[in-house]
Amino acid sequence: MAIHGASSSFLDSSCSIRLWNHDVFLNFRGEDVRRKFLSHLYHGLDKRKINTYIDKNLERGEEISAALFKAIEESRISIVVLSKNYAESRWCLNELLKILDCKQTMKQIVLPIFYGVDPSEVRHQKGDFGKSFDKLGDQLKDNVKMLKWKAALEEVANLSGFELGNRDESEFIQEIIQWVDSTIAYHTPLSVAKYPMGKEVSVQIDELSGKKSFMLAARELTIIWGSGETPQYWEWIPSTESPVLPKSRFSEVALLRKVSWLDIKGRIETKILSPKTKYGAYFIYSMVDGFYGFHNPVKVSIRLGNEVEGGDAINAYLNPRMWSGTQEQRSNEELLLIKRQDGRLPIKREDMWMEIEIGEFFTGSHVDNRGEVEMCLKEVQVLHEKSGLVVHGIELRPK
Repeated sequence: MAIHGASSSFLDSSCSIRLWNHDVFLNFRGEDVRRKFLSHLYHGLDKRKINTYIDKNLERGEEISAALFKAIEESRISIVVLSKNYAESRWCLNELLKILDCKQTMKQIVLPIFYGVDPSEVRHQKGDFGKSFDKLGDQLKDNVKMLKWKAALEEVANLSGFELGNRDESEFIQEIIQWVDSTIAYHTPLSVAKYPMGKEVSVQIDELSGKKSFMLAARELTIIWGSGETPQYWEWIPSTESPVLPKSRFSEVALLRKVSWLDIKGRIETKILSPKTKYGAYFIYSMVDGFYGFHNPVKVSIRLGNEVEGGDAINAYLNPRMWSGTQEQRSNEELLLIKRQDGRLPIKREDMWMEIEIGEFFTGSHVDNRGEVEMCLKEVQVLHEKSGLVVHGIELRPK
């Protein structure tokens, strides 16, 4: 997967809860992509039950209808497919102006797709893409409009997006669909989403306090590209068959083969936790020999109830080479390092797994202890290739 640009975070936009009529709006140049790429993308999104708006008019006039503007406004995500002749279409460019306006005023998520063009060509209107834009300028002879469109193209090219390059197109489409699916799930309030509890949960009760600790197995987590259908990204391995891994409470663990986009979430109903209790949530993991790509921090966060976003995400460093001792062994120097980096370092547990704190939260009384809590660990900004992470699960225990 190749995702370019770092000026925008499409998973961290803060938006108020609203009801969207469409999950996705597709902005594209029909003659370039309609029959093959866009058709396959649209049907792939539809198969996932992702409500996608596509304008089916082949050739249109100069003015965009009010209904089309309304469709853009009512879409949660706009996908902008930037192709060779995109900048020759004033219709596409006017749609783009509206999309970027919705991004600013309504916190709409915008995903550029660089289909057969390089982001730098779009940003600076060069190459074949630039020739198309110049052709439109020669026809239109309207410098004011051209400057507006030029600024819009520069803005969209600076957003994080997907670039086809020389990769297989069907795999490229599946990555886009996976991204859309996970983005929709992330921005759906927990009170609306349905995440039933499964069986891969371990429960322990403290004999003195009677408070309960829970651990969700890796199978209970939402791991992007970790369903087993794409083993080139993640592989599920029986924990009993690995002589190099610590002993597991569960039958399987998840082994990261290779991804750039790391996104792992766990959810649990608060009513099954101990009431009036401060809980800490911990990501439990290990690394196999030869792991790589974890020199940059991941982001960890917690959200409760029907919040669209939880608190601020915190840096966490999974690389065990940064620290392999216990909490008691951590020196003042290490603690100062953590504070300076505004991040968390891993701790080795007695069971030989590593853990890193995701965050903490309070549960309510028996009466109001209803809802869900979501724990999230992700790295979707730097996007270096990563490999060798073994996911055991997420543990919640009283502090």
